[in-house]
Amino acid sequence: MRAISFGGGEEGAARLAVASRCIDVISGHFGNAESKLYRHGANGAPEEATTNALYKLLLNGTPAMSAQELKRRLMESYLTHGEAFAVIKWDNNGLPVDIVPYDFPQVTVEMTGNGHWNYFVRDFLSANAQRPISHTDMFHGKHRPFLERGRSPLALACESMGYGAALNEALKNAAEQGFKGAGVLSAPGTITDATAKRLKDDLEAKFYGPNGAGRVMVAGDGLEYKAITQTGADAEALESKRLSMYEIAAAFGLPPEAVGLPFHSSWSSSEQAGLQLVAALKMWEGHLLGQLVAFCLSPTVRAKVWASSDYSYLTAGSMSELATSVSTLINAKVFTPDEIRARFYDVGPLADGSGSSARKPQPAPTASPVATQQPVDAQPAATT
Repeated sequence: MRAISFGGGEEGAARLAVASRCIDVISGHFGNAESKLYRHGANGAPEEATTNALYKLLLNGTPAMSAQELKRRLMESYLTHGEAFAVIKWDNNGLPVDIVPYDFPQVTVEMTGNGHWNYFVRDFLSANAQRPISHTDMFHGKHRPFLERGRSPLALACESMGYGAALNEALKNAAEQGFKGAGVLSAPGTITDATAKRLKDDLEAKFYGPNGAGRVMVAGDGLEYKAITQTGADAEALESKRLSMYEIAAAFGLPPEAVGLPFHSSWSSSEQAGLQLVAALKMWEGHLLGQLVAFCLSPTVRAKVWASSDYSYLTAGSMSELATSVSTLINAKVFTPDEIRARFYDVGPLADGSGSSARKPQPAPTASPVATQQPVDAQPAATT
């Protein structure tokens, strides 16, 4: 079930340049972003669930590992193998107090027959001794599970990955068999090695590289120079390799620009690529964090909280765009100046206290003297 139809398996596929870059982009941004738990507040607006034990672990990490390293290791394993493992340690109240991630090769999984799994953690520093872990203590994140095991994006896209791996190998073999030179300088007769070296050195010194651009070469003495150009087969192979790179990026849901493939990009498409990148990051973190929240929290608690990460730095835009947005948000009373300062600039509130006044409730209007007078359409009092 873990086999993939191309050589090297998941680890080999992950070493492909574009696949490695995809894994690094997703896990890197996920590790660097602030991940927090939220709940609905008294007024219905989301608020941080700061009293939750898992909130502190996601934001501050564990005693032995930072939150950045913890999340990155979980996501790298999830993307490479389709499964992420971590031992959860609990306090006396059944609340999580520590998360210890384990790499995929360290964990052996066995089915017990009653719908549960037995887990064995291999300690590489103790002669590969295996330690059993209860299914109640082992978090087992699974991507698109089949027969209760997760499947890697690399495995699910094995056709594209296999084509990319085969094409890389073919191009490498072709290069090893003989690189093409820039050109051939031929003479009508036999020349000595010293003359050949002198002509070659003189040609490379004067006519190759940026300093030789635009210079006129006169061969003379019956010498003839022919440049070696790329053949149609070479161009087709390189275009096929480029297409396989796009397919690998698509397997991870990433825009090509995010992994260094801007072959057909423009300024407008690059802007959209930033939004697509955030959407992809939200998708992957939702898969992993959603399972972690479900495992660590009771059904009653997890029904009221959710995890989310802040990727706003990826879509902040230019300073002028940010200034326009900030003014609009403050005027519409969506944010106060102090909230803007904390969110976008990481600075404290205004010293005079005026930065928190944008959303202060306005005093109720006092009764107008006109409102206490008799309505104009009221009937006049009867006179005698």
